[in-house]
Amino acid sequence: MDILPQTLAFVLETFRWRPVSAGGFAHRATEDIFWNQYCIPAGSVVIGNHWSIGRDPEVFPEPDTFKPQRWLDDEGRIRRDVKTVTFGFGRRSVISKRLCR
Repeated sequence: MDILPQTLAFVLETFRWRPVSAGGFAHRATEDIFWNQYCIPAGSVVIGNHWSIGRDPEVFPEPDTFKPQRWLDDEGRIRRDVKTVTFGFGRRSVISKRLCR
């Protein structure tokens, strides 16, 4: 992957632009989670909205435009400050950590 950054950027942008599953896999809260003014009680099922996360204009300017270059830094390498949630998120997000390390 290190020698094909353009290809990896294309793959990452494809997964961001058109995720395989809008919701991904369900997660279960193992303890009460407080976020802003909300409480997610322990045992609640939480489904992350991959479609919405990949279209956050603060993270991905022009979110409806297919731009693989957004994943590359000025030297043509995969950026480390932007992550993908295509393969999950949270502490068990092994594959996405490998793609964007």
